[in-house]
Amino acid sequence: MPIAGTFSAANLAQVVCLALLLPSARLLSMGDVARWFLVSASIVLAGSWGSWAHGIEPKWDQMVFFSLVVWQLSIIARLAPTLGVEWRGLLRRPVNIAAAVFLTLAALDYVRARETPWLTMFFQDKSHAAVAAYLLPFLVLAVNASVGRFVVATAVYAASIATASRLVALGAPIFLLACLVEYRRSRKLARGAGEVYLHHLALLALPVGFYYIARSELAAALTERLGNLGAASDASLFAHFELIKAAWDLKWSTASQVFFGAGPGGFAPTAQAEGISLAGIAAHDPGAIAAINSGFAPIHSTNASILAEFPIWIFIGFVLLWWRIVRNLWRRRELTLLLLALGMLTVTTFYSSHNEFFYAGLLSVLVLVAFNTPPSQPQCSEGEGSQAGSDPSPSG
Repeated sequence: MPIAGTFSAANLAQVVCLALLLPSARLLSMGDVARWFLVSASIVLAGSWGSWAHGIEPKWDQMVFFSLVVWQLSIIARLAPTLGVEWRGLLRRPVNIAAAVFLTLAALDYVRARETPWLTMFFQDKSHAAVAAYLLPFLVLAVNASVGRFVVATAVYAASIATASRLVALGAPIFLLACLVEYRRSRKLARGAGEVYLHHLALLALPVGFYYIARSELAAALTERLGNLGAASDASLFAHFELIKAAWDLKWSTASQVFFGAGPGGFAPTAQAEGISLAGIAAHDPGAIAAINSGFAPIHSTNASILAEFPIWIFIGFVLLWWRIVRNLWRRRELTLLLLALGMLTVTTFYSSHNEFFYAGLLSVLVLVAFNTPPSQPQCSEGEGSQAGSDPSPSG
């Protein structure tokens, strides 16, 4: 659920997804429904505990949102092993539509009158837009097979750079590695000397393209922020680490926090009620302290938020889910999706993206691919990348 109580571009998919999820109960077994009910009850218990113990107002909107996320992941995990589909063909159209939407939003945001030198793409926060636009190019590369996907993926990544979020720079090496992996995959698909030449040209053009993007007006704000690292004016970076530390201290402060957590969105009032030291945050970012005093402030870390705000068994389940995703993607040699998972874990460690729909959507894609049983394919000789599910569709 978006942090602010206003409507944004991020809400559109939420409305569509909710309409599609409601009739899906018939797809789940009684055991699945029981597990979903248990997790949802745990989320409500976590949110209600703070109200009972400290008089904190529960965040019912977030409780409903996370219960729906669990419902969606349950459906995907249940259906993935039985679908028997080639996932690239299944996801190609929605991923390409999403890329077109992002590029359109970025263009509209670029030409409109703005109060800041960076783009938000009509998200409520530039960093939410940055994370979404950073992760989408991995999917653009993975689901398509034509050389043109490198152009589209680079364009979407350039839009993420224009948000001036340092998260994009943090994840840049992982994205570049994904480009190399995809070059190797699509090079094998090349038919004829002309396509081989185009793939070599694309590989050589990538560093040149990134160089000009880095020198362009789009990257000016980000370049300036990176140049100020370590300066007193750039205290928000250190405040992020202090917030993560405060979340860690809160989780282990009392037995009730270990078992129940602060509840979705309950970090700020619970940290104050439990007497957690916030001096480090105040020293680096007075604005963050003002937000905490107002009753709501994100931890700026998805993983730390799941740890501090949810019951310990939900956090353990969250860790196990990610472990199975990474393990299965590695076993299937779905390297681009594996890099997407690693990039997602990296950038969201330093930003609270779990309460945005795109995080649930990307996590659902990873679950679909990691647990999917692909259709039977012809036996190939070793070294041809013949693992189940690794052969891309020749179109796209």
